[in-house]
Amino acid sequence: TSATTTDEPTTDLSTTDAPTTDLSTTTDPDPTTGGDPPPPPDGLMGCNVCDCCDPWPISWSPVPEANHYIVRWKCSINPEQVHDVGDVTSIADVCNDIEMCNGMCVFTVGYIKVEACIDDLCSNPVNLPGIPISCGGGCCC
Repeated sequence: TSATTTDEPTTDLSTTDAPTTDLSTTTDPDPTTGGDPPPPPDGLMGCNVCDCCDPWPISWSPVPEANHYIVRWKCSINPEQVHDVGDVTSIADVCNDIEMCNGMCVFTVGYIKVEACIDDLCSNPVNLPGIPISCGGGCCC
């Protein structure tokens, strides 16, 4: 019968299956890849009083859930440009800070949009008002 009691640790070996159940919890969605994106930013502002060659600022209200923001702009028939601006909620000058005066926007600025992101999950982009009509040669107008 004492040999039977030595078999009891074998049942203890079955407890090694417990970490397997712990490992199954690692298959749960990673918070950085699952879940919902943050809401889009609001409080969007451009510049309605800027003159040609003035710095052209844009800004938006912070989104508490966001850890960074993406600014997208498109000019004329050129491809959309995408800038991860980090956790800032304003750009002092679109010409220099997000490179809109690089010759792509000489004819027409199509849009400037911003989206709030948590890692790789981003809100829908929202249009900024008060954007320049054109940029180029170091100036936005």
